[in-house]
Amino acid sequence: MDWPYIPNPCPDTYAPIDLKIAITPIKDERGEIVLLDKGKWGAYCLPLWPYAKLEYYRPDDSSNFWYFESKKEGDFRGKYAYKYPRAITDSISKEVRECKAFSYVHFIETDSPQILSEYDLIISGTLRKTLVRQYLITYGLMPLGIFLWINGLPQKFVYFELELTLTLKENHNGELLWSKTLRGERSVSVGLYYNEDIGADPSSVFAELLRSEMKKELPQLIKAIEDWTKGR
Repeated sequence: MDWPYIPNPCPDTYAPIDLKIAITPIKDERGEIVLLDKGKWGAYCLPLWPYAKLEYYRPDDSSNFWYFESKKEGDFRGKYAYKYPRAITDSISKEVRECKAFSYVHFIETDSPQILSEYDLIISGTLRKTLVRQYLITYGLMPLGIFLWINGLPQKFVYFELELTLTLKENHNGELLWSKTLRGERSVSVGLYYNEDIGADPSSVFAELLRSEMKKELPQLIKAIEDWTKGR
């Protein structure tokens, strides 16, 4: 399974501008901790303790979510088949290309000055947060809380938070033309009979959060490029 991202429909019709735009890999500045257990996952075994809490700062580095390229059929656990920084970079490239506002938009795998020298503008970014915070709800009944799950009450509450910064720079003098921090969040109830896929794999939520933010910010990015072109 691929990263589940579908570009937004272009909000306007643009006459293509003769520019070469490079999109470089998103830098990863998320926390180094893959799993932070603040609430002690085993706390659900304590009498009258209502929940246990887990936080994942790098869910794509965790083995606690679905895995899409298992060597053994039916084995869905393991590391992710893709990493979020690369997947997000590819998504942004698709968004910019989708509008067909510029002659050349390329995803460049390297920051090499020699390779980038032929481009007019550089879009780059920094991924700061892909937080997944899970609350396993036991309703103070310890493991007996599973009987409430069977009757339809939520098994988990899951909170997602995405944060990344995008920048647009003139390639040859490094002038900053545009910068924006994209933030999105969502909370989901997960039960035995609903939203199980979201609880098992947060990728669809992060893809949708990114899509929502890009829908708002892409017109501003394009306008910044058009303004720079007029001022040359």
